[in-house]
Amino acid sequence: NLRAFERMLDRAVRGTSSQFVLVLADLRGLKGANATFGYEVGDDMLRRVAAVMMHVSGEHDQVARLRGDEFAVMLPDADERQAEAWCRRLEAALDDHNAWVRSRLPQISVSLGTAIFPRDGVRPRQLFDIADRRMFDQPGAAPQKCRPLEIAKRPDGGVFLQDNRAPRRFKHHMLRELG
Repeated sequence: NLRAFERMLDRAVRGTSSQFVLVLADLRGLKGANATFGYEVGDDMLRRVAAVMMHVSGEHDQVARLRGDEFAVMLPDADERQAEAWCRRLEAALDDHNAWVRSRLPQISVSLGTAIFPRDGVRPRQLFDIADRRMFDQPGAAPQKCRPLEIAKRPDGGVFLQDNRAPRRFKHHMLRELG
């Protein structure tokens, strides 16, 4: 998947003048779930996060598992506002999914980082590096604790987004089709 996604991203960089967004997602807690519950539960977590990501993605968005607990999404013809909306949909879908599974399965949370072509870079490696750095570049969050869509919620309801701007508030949209 990693090589195929890199080839697709390379073609997009070379073949378009259109802006697009690369989103990297790091599944949190997979190692602990594997150690505590076994690899079957960890594999189930990977399948569940992939299903949620596919659910919130559009028809032309590309979702791929890169390796281990890392996923990538390419949002074609998207801008920063659309990337933030995608992150909000993912956050809401994960919240709804976690409420649905409650204590039966480990909760899913992800760290997200975004990079926008061509603003943040014109080569795939640049985009990957910037998005990767932004996953762990949240104000007030240590890298090993950065979970911007679940853990980094503030008591006032704000959520840190991936571009290091001030936290933004947003409402949860419940998606009942999951599960």
